[in-house]
Amino acid sequence: VNDKKSLILLVILSIVFALIETVGVAIIMPFISVSSDFSLIESNEYYKYIYDLFEFNSDVGFVIAFGLTLLIFYIFRGGFNIFYTYMLARFSKGKTHYLSFKLFESYLGLSYHQFINKNSSELSKTVINETQYLTILISSVLLIVSELLVVLFIYSAMLYVNYNITIIMTLFLCFNV
Repeated sequence: VNDKKSLILLVILSIVFALIETVGVAIIMPFISVSSDFSLIESNEYYKYIYDLFEFNSDVGFVIAFGLTLLIFYIFRGGFNIFYTYMLARFSKGKTHYLSFKLFESYLGLSYHQFINKNSSELSKTVINETQYLTILISSVLLIVSELLVVLFIYSAMLYVNYNITIIMTLFLCFNV
């Protein structure tokens, strides 16, 4: 039951991680656009709305605030990335410990006759290596899921922004690889 809750939490964290990564990729171009051309503040309805909402006095102040917000977002993104990696490692290492303990406990429960008939190096290998391999596999699968979600969310954002070019580029890449 605890493992199911932990896995569900990690999947939810993977989705949040993918959303944050998508926003992190998508937010750079608007900042570069505004900082290189201040006239976009007046011509773009979203920039204008934010400019008026926060009652900025100058275009430079708006760009500085945008840059600071971007910096704070990237610091938050880095912190969340550390937290996600920690939770993933904690789950993996916890599974390694649990499985090793259970295997060792079952070996200690063997009768003397059964124990001497088993190869001790094989028992050690199973307790140490095989459990680590299993948890590395679990960790890798969860990491792949999060990265696939990042790709899916970024591709969805690209489709939303301009689906014609996204589909043309997708077809071009599929047939030229």
